[in-house]
Amino acid sequence: MTDQRIVWVDLETGGLDPFKHQIIQLAAVATDTDLKQIGDPLEVKVIVEPRRVTQEALDMNSYDPEDWRDAVSPTLCRKLFTSFLRDNSTVRKISKRGKAYTVAALGGHNVQFDVSFLRHLYADLFFPADYHTYDTMAFAQCVSLVKGVKFENLKLVTLAEHYGVSTASAHDALADIQMTVEVARHLLGELLLGQQCTDCGDALALTCPCCDA
Repeated sequence: MTDQRIVWVDLETGGLDPFKHQIIQLAAVATDTDLKQIGDPLEVKVIVEPRRVTQEALDMNSYDPEDWRDAVSPTLCRKLFTSFLRDNSTVRKISKRGKAYTVAALGGHNVQFDVSFLRHLYADLFFPADYHTYDTMAFAQCVSLVKGVKFENLKLVTLAEHYGVSTASAHDALADIQMTVEVARHLLGELLLGQQCTDCGDALALTCPCCDA
């Protein structure tokens, strides 16, 4: 294990177009490179603007105004996420002027979709995240190619079901990002190590939750 961290992020959005639709929920979990969680997760619900959401998206995400009663503005959401990113920034960079700084490494499932909304959220402000990302969809494609594993499709829920990971509360950002980290452990276990837990038989990454318990 190194001192590097990954910030795994998932968004629920009011549609598919970041120029038209808004983020309605953001969740993030920081891990080390063994995919062990570091600190508390971040979960933020954002005030819904009716003109920036579709009813289909709200239905898919089980939107309930009562659950969003403590929702915050997009500006506060951005500030909270920026603080989380800075607390977990381990990717070293050098500016054009030669000044050293750090940004966060992002991970997720089909994470470029989330990044497109995040970049719109930050607009002209500095987005303290690395351009390179870790994506469980790409991990799954590599497992299929290298190990010959056949997945029905590359949706997060499908991958989770394949590995026996709970899919309860799917389409809730916090539940989805915790699901993503567990799926990543399984995929990297197959792809990188090919080792199995002696207790549960699961192929996992560098450590196994049941062995660590």
